[in-house]
Amino acid sequence: MFKRIWRSVGIAAAVIALALPSLGQARTLDEILSSKKLVVGVNPTLPPLAEFNDKNEIVGFDVDVAKKLADMLGVQLEVVKVGSPDRVPFVASGKVDIVMGALTRTPERAKVVDFTVPIQTEALSVLTLSSKPYKTWKDLNHKEVKLVQVRGTTPIDFITKNLPQAQVLLLDNYPDVVRALAQGRGDAMIDVIDYMGKYMKTYSVSWKVLKERRRL
Repeated sequence: MFKRIWRSVGIAAAVIALALPSLGQARTLDEILSSKKLVVGVNPTLPPLAEFNDKNEIVGFDVDVAKKLADMLGVQLEVVKVGSPDRVPFVASGKVDIVMGALTRTPERAKVVDFTVPIQTEALSVLTLSSKPYKTWKDLNHKEVKLVQVRGTTPIDFITKNLPQAQVLLLDNYPDVVRALAQGRGDAMIDVIDYMGKYMKTYSVSWKVLKERRRL
């Protein structure tokens, strides 16, 4: 089981845009019921939360939860693919009614969208290669270290506050981040490593998850 260096303060949850005109055109519950359709954004790069099957359909835990919610409301489900940077903007602009996919509750996000009750908890760890000398996450705070991260995710804030000397390469999705590490284009990533197993198996490199040293 992966060792965890930092327990996330937030949670993974679905979100609904706040009913403020300046934030977009989020539909009300009555409008959703009248349309007989619930539009849910799902990030398919976080198995087992969600991924594409061999029929190019998005499946996984998030889709199962969304289907259950749609059934409870008596409406049809429409699943819309979203990336990590798209999650809050898609809700705020009304492109989706709610969004799933490892969305941590943060004060900044709460200014734009509203969160449901928690549906899961997460923790952050450091993924790197066995050949790298790092022993703890603090070793990453160096100007020669390049962290590879997914833009629009909460680890970016953690890095900014706690590892200000490190370089940061931002990419659009998790498969690209793991590929960059395997190819030597970066030194480490900080995120929920539990979802990276499928991508790590793709490359013939020796991975290392740093052992837990301190909970923040």
